Amino acid sequence: MSVDRYIAILRPMRPKMSRRAFITIMTTIWILASSVSLPTALTSRVTYKPPYGGLTSLNDNSSSSYINTNGSFTHSSSSSVSSSSNLKKDRVDLAEPPEDNETDEKGLLVVVVVVVVVVVVVVVVVVVVVVVVVVVEVIVTVVVAVTAAVVEEVIILVTIVIIVVIVVTSRHGLHS
Repeated sequence: MSVDRYIAILRPMRPKMSRRAFITIMTTIWILASSVSLPTALTSRVTYKPPYGGLTSLNDNSSSSYINTNGSFTHSSSSSVSSSSNLKKDRVDLAEPPEDNETDEKGLLVVVVVVVVVVVVVVVVVVVVVVVVVVVEVIVTVVVAVTAAVVEEVIILVTIVIIVVIVVTSRHGLHS
């Protein structure tokens, strides 16, 4: 239901809403509705539960990137379609005499531009966050792998040194 119809139901005797008020209300609603989904998009994670008992590790960077990118695209595309169809419907509802069509076109163009800019900003923010998360996950994975390899090499070297010390002390008769 459009905003002007909702207000007409609540206050039936009120005069028709002006274009400027309508554009302001619709722009505010769309900006707020788009920004409400940002915290979920920025903080949601999907946890993978391995189907096999013996599976010890999983690199799911690609799946989380796919989920975040696809989710933001789905949200943006559905918001754009819904926004454009509501704008077309409301344009017909708010139609006035032909001499005012030029300002009507400019007002609708402003709303469309604002909605498109908001959707593009949301998509860009989500893509940047996904890229940063993937880069951080890759860096952490590499650091953990390198640290594990270094620790393993140190343990092997310490074991070899202990074996050499035992062999050397037993040959020199220090170990009776």
